[in-house]
Amino acid sequence: MDPDYDVLILVYAKWNDLSRQLLPVFKELAMNVTNVKGLRIAKIDTMTNDAEGLNSKYLPGLKFYPRGKDKKVMEYDGGPDFENFSTWLSEYSEAFKKARPEEVEERQKQKAKMKEELKKEQEEAEEKAK
Repeated sequence: MDPDYDVLILVYAKWNDLSRQLLPVFKELAMNVTNVKGLRIAKIDTMTNDAEGLNSKYLPGLKFYPRGKDKKVMEYDGGPDFENFSTWLSEYSEAFKKARPEEVEERQKQKAKMKEELKKEQEEAEEKAK
């Protein structure tokens, strides 16, 4: 991978239903971040391409290559929708953070609020269980 870019790659197969469902969402994400300098969104069809290092146990698979020479490849672990992709990038992509600081801040606030709500729900459930 090019060490000058953050790269998120969708590893898919056309025969896979989940892959086909994810392709339009991934395209929307790619279109949304075209103006983010230093971030690339890519896809690779495992049936027509054999790229070393892009093997995935599951399809579709998502791999993130942070910019820099000695950075560790990360597996995407979020939900399969546009909002989750964007939130995940706002956490891990330095290019995204630099290009859209206001959006990153808003997503962090939303995530913190959701965590607080979940914690409150868990505490209430534990109280009821007693």
